[in-house]
Amino acid sequence: MNKGSLHQTSKIVRNAELIENALNVSNVQSEVVKDVASAVDVFHTRDVGALLIAEEALRGAQVVLLTSASAKQPAWSALPVLVLTMGGKETFQSRRREQERLSLGDTTLLERPIRVATLLSSVKAAQQARSRQYERRLAESVLRQSEKLALVGRLASSIAHESIIP
Repeated sequence: MNKGSLHQTSKIVRNAELIENALNVSNVQSEVVKDVASAVDVFHTRDVGALLIAEEALRGAQVVLLTSASAKQPAWSALPVLVLTMGGKETFQSRRREQERLSLGDTTLLERPIRVATLLSSVKAAQQARSRQYERRLAESVLRQSEKLALVGRLASSIAHESIIP
């Protein structure tokens, strides 16, 4: 089962490139997108394993956009969102950013600086969870198809019975 790739967005391009290189070295497929809107576009058109977002790229309008996109997901889907937060003391701004992110639902916060092993472990866990979601989507699709075939079979049987015994 294709787990989908990790998509990341960061206002600091150098950080995104470093993270992408670390992931690729560990055979984790990733793609850097320029902003949250681009990530949402990719999410709607392709299978995505997880979304890794730098906290500074996730402000007001971007949170609303991502929340809206998440709300439109099918019932089987819950895209894992990992947010790279800024380290240091808790401040008024950090608490405000935390409140803004609440509407995103289930997110994983990863404080920077982050060890590569921690990042890889978190990304792989998110992708495994997403892979199980894709398996559920496939199972639901197979179940719907078999229900349709059973209905067609009953209908054909009923028609055959009526043509034999009017």
